[in-house]
Amino acid sequence: MFRPMIRGKRILLPFLFVSLLSCLLAAQENKPNLAVMDFSGKNVSAIDASVFSDILRTEIVNQNTVNVVDKANMDKILSEAAFQQTGCTSSECAAQVGKILNVQKMIVGSLSKIEGTYCANANYVDVETGKIERSETVTCDKVKEFYTAANDLAKRLVGEGEDRRAKHGMNWDWLGVGVGNPYVSLIFNVSKKLSIEPRYAAGDTITAGGLRINYTFKSDRKIDLYTALEYYSITFNGLDRIDNGVEIYKSTSGQMAGIYFGGIYKFSRKFGFCLDIGPSYIVLGQNTQVSGIEFVVNTGFKFMF
Repeated sequence: MFRPMIRGKRILLPFLFVSLLSCLLAAQENKPNLAVMDFSGKNVSAIDASVFSDILRTEIVNQNTVNVVDKANMDKILSEAAFQQTGCTSSECAAQVGKILNVQKMIVGSLSKIEGTYCANANYVDVETGKIERSETVTCDKVKEFYTAANDLAKRLVGEGEDRRAKHGMNWDWLGVGVGNPYVSLIFNVSKKLSIEPRYAAGDTITAGGLRINYTFKSDRKIDLYTALEYYSITFNGLDRIDNGVEIYKSTSGQMAGIYFGGIYKFSRKFGFCLDIGPSYIVLGQNTQVSGIEFVVNTGFKFMF
């Protein structure tokens, strides 16, 4: 946020960045392995059921919360084990297949058509216990709506769908940390669109502590667009003015408020790069060269737990 940095803090940001990358890699390694069985068809063709299953696999991969077994590899392993996939929709069958595939989670389900409406029902099964952990249903009216329906189903099963939040409480990423140039922060997601972020920033001449409120007005798989309001209490330690050719330094307290527009590029559901820009108004008392409006560019990374 502030262009210069205190020398003693130059080591802090690279250290925090490396720590965040380590946490990200650890999170990636801890993702469960999952396989999606071809859905059975009820009053629909086997081709439609297979197409929906393929689309669902792709949408689950895009959620980036589990490691999905490739369909070709799954078929090869099951063929070598002489296992017949057709009609495998029960949790017992899913657990049996999951052990053959060496995965922790399985998704089995069916696609049916009733009075012109397609209905996809899916069960999320724990392989070790054979227990159905989640069961979700989506509907659509046309084959061309399979993509939307599969995306909704994937979010409910392994992502951050609103229905999953409602059913399982705060089972979503509500707490995180941010690190930027040169700030550190905590991130509290109040909702899918609103977050509160206490921040501390420091530079060669300015230190600041305050609060940022972020509102996400558009979101997709890779990019979130947001607007942010922030307020800081700041201390300026440096050149205040030049009086008859003499530089006068002093410590001055004040406030800083700004509004920003920007976006987050999401490398994964938990890790992203942030960039925003906007005007910030600084007040540091009378006869202070630092006071006034300045356009500020903020860059940083966020990691959600």
